[in-house]
Amino acid sequence: MEHFSQLQREKAKKPVPLDEQAAEECRKVLSAFFGEMTEWEQYMERAGFEDAEAVPRLLAIWEKYVSEKPVRVIGL
Repeated sequence: MEHFSQLQREKAKKPVPLDEQAAEECRKVLSAFFGEMTEWEQYMERAGFEDAEAVPRLLAIWEKYVSEKPVRVIGL
């Protein structure tokens, strides 16, 4: 993780041309995430928060799309 953070800092110092293919892939993933979250919200409106599938369905989306990374506060 430290190696990744160092590379990220180094790359942030240099302007990088936009990789259109990578940007399009990011848009697709983000759109898919919002689509699945919208489906989950619609399901919740029908089923209610007491439904046994509420948490498992949300956790499945979380595991598919979310990468947890510790947050560092700079300047404190």
